[in-house]
Amino acid sequence: MGEGGEAERPPTSRDSDVGEWKLSWRRFLEFGKNILELERLVSSLKAENRELRRELRDVQRQLDELSGEVKGISRFVSNAMDDRIDAKVEKAEVRAFERLLAMMRGSSSREIE
Repeated sequence: MGEGGEAERPPTSRDSDVGEWKLSWRRFLEFGKNILELERLVSSLKAENRELRRELRDVQRQLDELSGEVKGISRFVSNAMDDRIDAKVEKAEVRAFERLLAMMRGSSSREIE
C-alpha cells in the first residue's frame, strides 16, 4: 500500500506505452551513437588503407630498382665470366697450336736426318 492508505494502482497500458517509448528513444540514441562510431572507424580504416597503399607503392618501386640493379650486376658478372672463359679458350688453342707446330718441326727434322 502507498502513503495515506491508498493501494498502488497497477500500470495502465498508457504507462507501459510511455515506458516502451522511453526505452525506444534510448535504443534509438544508442543506435545513432553506434552508427556515428562505425562511420568514424570506417573513415579511419580508409585513411589507414590509403597510407598502406602509398607505402606499398614505395616498397614496390624500391623492389623494382633493386631488381634492375641485380639484373645489371648479373649481366656484368656473366659477361666477365664469358670473357675469362674466352681468354682461357684462346690460350688453350694457342698452346695446342704451338704443340702441333713443335710436333711438326720434330717430325720434319727427323725426316731430314
